[in-house]
Amino acid sequence: SRTTGGMNAIRTLIVDDEAPARSRIRKLLSVDPDITVIGECSSGEAAVLALQREAPDLVFLDIHLPGLDGFDVLERVAGEAHPLIVFVTAYDEHAVKAFGVGALDYLVKPFERAQLYTAVGRAKRQLHARAALAGRVAVAARQPSRTPGGRIAIRTDGRVVRLRLDEIAWIEAERDSSQIHLRGGTMLTAREGLSSVEQRLPDALFLRVHRSRIVNVAHVREVHPWFQGESLLVLDDGTRIVTGRTYRDKIRQLSQ
Repeated sequence: SRTTGGMNAIRTLIVDDEAPARSRIRKLLSVDPDITVIGECSSGEAAVLALQREAPDLVFLDIHLPGLDGFDVLERVAGEAHPLIVFVTAYDEHAVKAFGVGALDYLVKPFERAQLYTAVGRAKRQLHARAALAGRVAVAARQPSRTPGGRIAIRTDGRVVRLRLDEIAWIEAERDSSQIHLRGGTMLTAREGLSSVEQRLPDALFLRVHRSRIVNVAHVREVHPWFQGESLLVLDDGTRIVTGRTYRDKIRQLSQ
């Protein structure tokens, strides 16, 4: 398949009950060599099937559809498909709800072509960041021998505990201390700040994703786009961690 900047072409689905609206979006997208339109749907039920079958990267999704509306569609595929969603609608009153369910953008008809291209540019940045972090996770998974017996000494409650690095899922700042979350749900309080702990962790395995959070990339199961350049990380145990906006360039450049 075609690739762009090391990333596969963006597989895109268009969902709108009006044929002219679908045609216009397809035409505008056709000038971008990074986009591959894999299908069109005119109903919510058809969109659910397409999302489950095709697993697109990007979806232009109308809200008012026959049968299931756009929000119903996303609810039906929750936990299955995780594409970037650009809502396209003639109504502006649903914007708050749209961003509440993690929409990448919200276009109100009739929209200018520049607005659509801005949304596409945002999608490219998000997908690149997602691919970069996924690549970092894959590298960590392929190199367990780099830190299999690696340990870090943590001072807590008047004693020193030597933790295996692969036990640590993520770390969170707590005033002048750090909360270390271990695999299996156990938590330990380190009597030192997050930056101090970070300096003693190997860069190959740990990533600062927020001013108050560090994750073990080997524990990251899923990466989702979030609001305004942030990402949502889902760990193996289901923990959800939102990255900081100031760290998005760092995450995006991981695989470069």
